[in-house]
Amino acid sequence: MNIETERLHIRAFTIEDAQLLIKNKRKFFLEKDVRYNEDWPSDGLLAWLPLYTESLAEDCQEPGFGPWYITMRFSPVLIGDVGFNPVSNHEGQREISYSVVAAEQGKGYAQEAVSALTAWAFNQHISLITAQCDRYNTPSLRVLKKCGFRLHGKEGDILLFKKERNRHE
Repeated sequence: MNIETERLHIRAFTIEDAQLLIKNKRKFFLEKDVRYNEDWPSDGLLAWLPLYTESLAEDCQEPGFGPWYITMRFSPVLIGDVGFNPVSNHEGQREISYSVVAAEQGKGYAQEAVSALTAWAFNQHISLITAQCDRYNTPSLRVLKKCGFRLHGKEGDILLFKKERNRHE
């Protein structure tokens, strides 16, 4: 599964992709023809991938409703990842999260990826997408607001956002 935007390729992890990244990070970059980046993946993504592959293998996970990795469309640069959290599997609802490597932050890539994946999910059976953000993470707050997410609550320093599919999507 692939999504192409003006500047990005966004690819859903397959079982094979995830297993390769877990076992041999350098080989993953080589096989995907992307420049090696020691800052990716995050520990959170690495912890998530085994659960994702297990749930895909057992047909408990819908393809596309897990992690996706983001690369530049016209150069071999890895930007980061975006995806739906495994704990957010409520009927018609998912929680999105995203991460951009430090060298690529501040260029609008997170907004582009979140917008694209949100549109993709709304074209499936999803009617509500949620997100969480630390109230002090100004760049991430800006991404969510620009992507049309609305604040709907907070838990301590964590702000809770949601975006509902409109009737035209």
